[in-house]
Order: sequence, then structure tokens, then C-alpha cells
Amino acid sequence: MSKKAKKERQKSAKLLTLDTETRGLTGDVFRVGLFDGENYYVANTFDEIMNIFEQYKEYECHVYVHNLDFDLGKIATTLFTRDKVCFAKSIFINGNVVTLHADSMILHDSLRLLPGTLEKLCKDFGLTDNAKKDLSEIMIEQGYAIYNKDGSLNKRKSLGNYFENVPADDPVLNEYLEFDCRSLHEILSIVMEIAEIDLETLVKCPTTASLSMRVFKEQYSESYDLVATHWYTGEWGRFLEDHVRLSYYGGRTEVFTPHLQNGFHLDVNSLYPYVMKIAKFPVGYPNLLKDGQAEKKWKHWKRRAVGGGVMWCRVDVPEDMYLPVLPKRDPSGKLLFPVGKLEGVWTLPELLEAERNGCTIEAIYQMVYWERMEYIFKEFVEHFEVLKKTSKGAKKVFAKLVQNSLYGKFGMNRKRTSYGDMNERYELDEKEIPYRVHKHNNNGLQMEFIEYLSESNAMYIQPHIASYVTAYARILLYRALKEQHAKGEIAYCDTDSIACSAEMDKSMIDDDEYGKWALEGVIKEGIFLQPKFYAEEYENGKKVIRAKGIPRDKMEELSFENYKEWLEIMKEGEQERIHIFDGHKSRKKFSTTLKADEHFDTQREMKKSINLLLEQKRIIDYKNNVTRPHARYDYGEKKDQMDYIEYQEYEKKLNDMYDDVDDIKELVDEFGYIKCMQTGDMYYEEYKHFPRSVRSKYFRKTGIAIDVWAEAAGWELNELLEEFRLMGVK
Repeated sequence: MSKKAKKERQKSAKLLTLDTETRGLTGDVFRVGLFDGENYYVANTFDEIMNIFEQYKEYECHVYVHNLDFDLGKIATTLFTRDKVCFAKSIFINGNVVTLHADSMILHDSLRLLPGTLEKLCKDFGLTDNAKKDLSEIMIEQGYAIYNKDGSLNKRKSLGNYFENVPADDPVLNEYLEFDCRSLHEILSIVMEIAEIDLETLVKCPTTASLSMRVFKEQYSESYDLVATHWYTGEWGRFLEDHVRLSYYGGRTEVFTPHLQNGFHLDVNSLYPYVMKIAKFPVGYPNLLKDGQAEKKWKHWKRRAVGGGVMWCRVDVPEDMYLPVLPKRDPSGKLLFPVGKLEGVWTLPELLEAERNGCTIEAIYQMVYWERMEYIFKEFVEHFEVLKKTSKGAKKVFAKLVQNSLYGKFGMNRKRTSYGDMNERYELDEKEIPYRVHKHNNNGLQMEFIEYLSESNAMYIQPHIASYVTAYARILLYRALKEQHAKGEIAYCDTDSIACSAEMDKSMIDDDEYGKWALEGVIKEGIFLQPKFYAEEYENGKKVIRAKGIPRDKMEELSFENYKEWLEIMKEGEQERIHIFDGHKSRKKFSTTLKADEHFDTQREMKKSINLLLEQKRIIDYKNNVTRPHARYDYGEKKDQMDYIEYQEYEKKLNDMYDDVDDIKELVDEFGYIKCMQTGDMYYEEYKHFPRSVRSKYFRKTGIAIDVWAEAAGWELNELLEEFRLMGVK
């Protein structure tokens, strides 16, 4: 290590918070605030703020910004011009800037660490002195208010009008900006205090999940050491990991009865933390057992329940089952719970649950088996459960965040899109790692950087742990669904919630106890059109509207009556698509514009509609208000047979719920197919995990290289890869 590098590493870390005010979504910055814990600075430009960092030369400055991706688009030209940005030390996750490393400062997005608006965080953390200010009264008094048709204040439009027109020296505006900076600094300080970590540790935790893992590792080291092993390293380890990952499924989300009159909406209290607390998990050496060995172990495990594992097998699911147990990804990647003859990999507990409910395991091929089972999360969850139940404000919020975020780290993908500086090309060439060079000559900048796929060797990546957590959770939900169905109608479920007609046993109801059910509302009428797309009206007059993928301002325009109208359209079955909205504009992600050589304020227009040709997770008869599970045949006399031509016809029904997928198909028709990838190609590891539907619909051997196609079609490459991945998520 050079003397200069050693000196830089010895710098003390300093926490600062920054916020900008802009003239609307695409307008310029007109006020910038910076707070260092003691002193607050304000200026009209980021250029002026950068001058202040001269006094912090002796520190390693960590600057937190809430929703960094937005602010960075406004300040990047100044930052990249005046400072040296190191892409190799920066972190991008799913196309979002999480950490941007420059010589004078390291920018962090606090939104990735603490999800939610700053206003909500202030309320949750119990801030009073430095809480984010509500401008509603000021906007009304000063004439910036815009009202809805019913006379109520349209806060979103009013705020837009306010920031587009308010003078930069307005006292209320400047107090608002200062409080934003001070409140974020106070919240981060509280997090460090509760987590019992210093700033040097906090800055190594860019996300909620990474903070949760850090707490688990440092404060529950014995449990961490049990699970964080090296068994998935090397060629053999990766083979085992790929096999185990096939058993990792998400939550169960299904419509059973589209229209419910009079019922109940119930949620499990802290479902994932609960199963993590009460259950044992496989630890130690993973044994690979095949054929006869696997069959013998399965029979032995059923008798004695010693150890744990995942098993590749064939299962007959009776065709008359209304509530099948086992999850199965269909060719589009959707998570179904079908009847028929299924082949796949599942955890042993979920297979046992299937057998107990009438399924038959007809063939066993392979098992990854662990001899030991331990309560690795019991102490961790119990500690934060007590903290959550006995605390208010910050401690309660922190306990909830840490508990709910941990398990996902064990199942994270090892492959991640990373960025580097041009001098890294030589090392990547030596390792034969493909990369792409990006040139940006817009926004007054001239720069080059590279993009490549990096691989994490983190020992905490243990997919069998995440697989077991979600399997335990699905079993708990399944048993509740089965019980409620025996007493009446079930209308809907989503991971940890149920809408049903019958009351749940009082012994299972409690507002706080983990694993029990809280009554969210007594339903007067519920309309469940599709998974994550429903509306409920409660007896107390409250109305709940849910529509995944729709921006918040558009959600505010939806009503319960809209859902009733759409239900009638679905009953008629004559339309192919229901229009939701179009013309909604949003700014592209910073990384998208950076790589596409576009202006940082480039907008993207969104449109959404319900595709009525979409095959749902169950076969839904809206007219008769009934559903039934799909049938799938992976083997046997009825085995599903589809060649590419047949599958393309079938795939027309398997598009995503909204128009994004259709947009990609339109671009394929315009620019041509994307080229299939082979071993050694830069994005092959991503490509091989795409569902068959994605590969057959958008890729051909004679197609165009994906980076060239993305650039021509106007897609940011990482966003395109993420879109393809999401097509395969439950």
C-alpha cells in the first residue's frame, strides 16, 4: 500500500447530510443545504457547497442524501467536473446509485438504508425539534395551493407549484430545507446508537439488509458462524448452490373468489421473523444423495425428522385439490400452485406437507441433505421482538426493519452488475471477464467507464436458509387458508395475509403476538381482480386500494368504483385490455442516462393497463365468481408438449400484468431479436436464469448483441436485464 493510500485510509470519517430544492422534476437546483452535525450551510448552487468541503480535507466525508438518484442528476455535472469519481468503489444496485465515491466526498443514498419518505421517517422515529415541516398551511396562505374537484387540497400538485415558484431566499423554504438536513442527520445518528455501531461500520452497510446482516454477524456471532460457511465455494460448491436455489420460491399470492361480500382481512404478525424464531434450519456440511440413497434418506427423515434438506423429485398432485400445496414456476416464471404431475426441487418440510394433504411422491432423483438443524435466528428475533413490543418511535421502527430484512441476504444472487474505471480493463482482460466501455459526452462532461458482472464470494450467501424461511412461511399460510376454506369462502391471499368470509378462531387472533393474525378490517365488499390488484371497503367506511406498479399520484386517482366497473368488464369477457392510465412522466434513473449518453433530466413516459388475456395464477371465472388451480404435467401421459411455435402462441397469454413487456415485444418487432448468449458471454450468468418464455420470445441465435440492442431501443442495459429477471418472479 502506498503512503498516500495509507494516509487516506487513516482519515476519520465524518457524517454529513445534504438536500437540494429544484424547480420541479426537470428544473434546475435553486437551493442546496448541507449539515455536518454542528454547522448548517446553505447556497444557491452545488458548486458553492463544494467549496465548503475544503475545510473537511482531513476527514473522509460521508454525505447522505435521501433519494440520491434524484439529487445526483441535478449535481452530477458539477461533481464530475470538479472532482474525481471512482466507479470501482461505487455501488449500484438494480440500476440505482447506492454509493458514489469521489475524492472529496462519498455520497450515500439513505433511502436504500431507511425505506420510506423522510416525512414518514421523522414521524416513525419520533422527531419533533428537527422534524420535516409540513408546508400545507403555507401553500394555502401564500397562494400556491391547488385543489381537487371535491375542494380538498391536492398536496402533490401544490408542492410542485410551490417549488417551481417560491423565491430562493424565502424564510419558510430555507427552514424547510434546513430541517430536512438536520432530521436526516439525527435519524442516522439514532440508527447508529440503537444498532451499537460507529460511523465506520454504518457506511459499510448501504442497504437495510446489509445493516441487518452486520448486526446479526457482530452481535450474534456464534449463530452467524454456524450458517456462514464456505461449502458453496469452488466448482462443486456452485453446483450444489445452483441445485439448492431451485427450491427457493417466494410468497403465495392468489385470487380465489374475485368478489367477496362481507368478510375479514387478516395479516400474520411478523410472518418471516416468526418462522425464523420458532424453526430450526439446516447447518453444516451439505451431503449430495442420489436415487436409492435419497429415497432411503427421505423415508428415514419422515420417521425421525433428523436433519433437513431439499429434494428433486416427481409429485402427483390430485386434480380435484382446490388448494394445492407445492409452488411451481410456470414457463413464464409466474409462481403457481398447480395440480397435476410436477417435477422440481422443494424443501423436505414442504414435501411432507404435500404428502399429508394427499399428494404422492412418485420418483426421487436427488437430495442435498444436512445432518444438523439449529435455532440460528431464535435469539436474534427474540431480542428485537422484545425491543419492538416494548419501545416506541425509533427503536420500534429499527427492530422491525432489522428483523424483516435479514433472511433475503442469505438468498441473494452472487452476480451483480458493477462499474469500474478504465484502468481496470487490464485486470479484467487477464481474468477473461467480459466488460463494456461506456462513453458519456453529454451534460457538459466527457468521461469513460466500464460495466461488467462481478461475483460475490460472501459466505453468508446460503440459499437453503432463505429457501427454508419462505417454505415455513408458505406452510403457515397454507394451513390457515385450508382452515378458513373449510369454514367458508377464501377470496385472496398475499404472502402473509388472507381475505375470507369466516371469522378466524379467536385463539389465533392477536394484534401483537408473532405468528398470530391481526384483523386489519371487517370487509363490507372486496374486489380482487388480479394478484396485488384489489380494492376493499370496510364496515367502518375505510377503503383500501392496491395496484402494484402504479405511481403514487396515479393511485390517488383510483377509486373503489373503478374496481367495480373493471369487475363488470371482466365478467363480460369481451375486452382484451382495460386502460388504467397513460402519459405519466418520470425521470430516467441516473445510471440509465449516464450510460445512454443522455441528459440527466431525460424523462420516460409510462402507461399501464390490465391485460385480460393474461393467464392468472389460477383459472378465474369472473362471471360465476369462482376459480380453480391450473393443471401442469411435467411427466406422464399428459406431459405438456410445446415447441417454439406452439409456445409463442401460448406466451401471448403470459405477458406481464402491465404494458412494459408488450413494449419490449414491440421493440423486438422494430429492431429485431436479441442474440442468445453462450458460456463466456458477459451476461450469460444472468441469461441462463431467465425463464424459458423470455428466451423464446425475445432471443434468437441470429439476433443482435444485447448491449447494442438495448442502446438502439433506448433501454438501459441493467434495467432491461432486471425486467427480464422480474418476468420470472412469482
